[in-house]
Amino acid sequence: MNTNTGVVAITAGNVTQTSAITFNTTAVSMTVATSTTNSSTGATSTSSTTSVIPAQTAQQTAVSSINSTMAELVNAVNSNDNSLTASELESYMASGLVNDGLNEDQFADMWATYLRGASISAQLTTVKSIDPVNGVADVIFDVPLAAGAHNPMELWFQNVNGTWLIAGDSRIAQVNLSAEARQNQGAQTGSDIFMDVAVQAPTGTVKGVSITDASGITGWSDTALSSSGTEVETFSPTSTTTSTVTLDEFSLGIQNLTTLVPAGSLFTYTVTPASGSADSYEVYSNAFTQELISIVSPIDSAFADYANLLGTSQTVTWTLPTTFPVANVQLFAQAYTGDEGLSTTEHCSTFTAPVFSPATATTGTITLPGATCDGKAVTHLDLKVEVTGLNGEDTLAVLYIQ
Repeated sequence: MNTNTGVVAITAGNVTQTSAITFNTTAVSMTVATSTTNSSTGATSTSSTTSVIPAQTAQQTAVSSINSTMAELVNAVNSNDNSLTASELESYMASGLVNDGLNEDQFADMWATYLRGASISAQLTTVKSIDPVNGVADVIFDVPLAAGAHNPMELWFQNVNGTWLIAGDSRIAQVNLSAEARQNQGAQTGSDIFMDVAVQAPTGTVKGVSITDASGITGWSDTALSSSGTEVETFSPTSTTTSTVTLDEFSLGIQNLTTLVPAGSLFTYTVTPASGSADSYEVYSNAFTQELISIVSPIDSAFADYANLLGTSQTVTWTLPTTFPVANVQLFAQAYTGDEGLSTTEHCSTFTAPVFSPATATTGTITLPGATCDGKAVTHLDLKVEVTGLNGEDTLAVLYIQ
């Protein structure tokens, strides 16, 4: 530990973690930049986290109200159990909420679907920004859905008549930027270290998306994202009803990066709606990891062998990383009606909430999508295991079934 430079180094076996800690007296915030390396594999993971210290009285009052709102929401989820409805969750949301392109009803439907039957808690871990004057805050809660697991959730709050309610990010689309390590298996093989860039918006609401990389590492400068089909998501507002949202998808990616993008690098998305002026969103890259994981079972990649298994439960086992602390593991199954690169292709997804307990679990089950997607026959599957770190590290394995 070097108290002059604020650098802390910790070694355990083949793994060494080095963290630089700095304090911004103007913003009253603390930043921790960390790099962890496994000398036996050469894998490296980096992360950068910044948190505002809510020292002012008005900030502390806001934090107290935010915590109270989340405590009440947690109680509603746990007490209602399998009978939880979307309308019960809307009590903790600001009127007119917009989050990732979803309106208040759609957002509540999604939450009810994922939280119904869960036993949760909520711990405020990071205050990214808080403005009592304008009544807005951006915070991160850890909302584990099972003991031993972690589920960091970034939430935006608004002061509504003295009570801080969930307000959403006010974006007309879901903007994703993920620095990932990916192991390809099955019908496609090899490994990639890449930036995964994707945008989703309710169908017909967005006509164009572009991205700019301020660092210049990727070479993206007002680079257009291409249309990459649609996704149909099905929610359950109540235990006996369903609602669907169709999302247009735009994507872009660079694989096999020769220069790693530093954690905390700025990217700007320009999203042009079907009508009206464009919106710009600033997104910072998450933590970066080079460490790969793999799916141990199943390994069969012939779609014909899964035809009779569509719509049924599949058990999956996987390996875990060693260079970052695991927050959660999530399974995905995506069914496609044609070539993934065609804009006419539709896909339907099923996925588990990150509920595996403990977070270091290496096996779980998922229900595969059905034989049709939006009325069209499914032609192939992707089965994914994604491991997320406490600081945003992301590594995944994909089994391509064709």
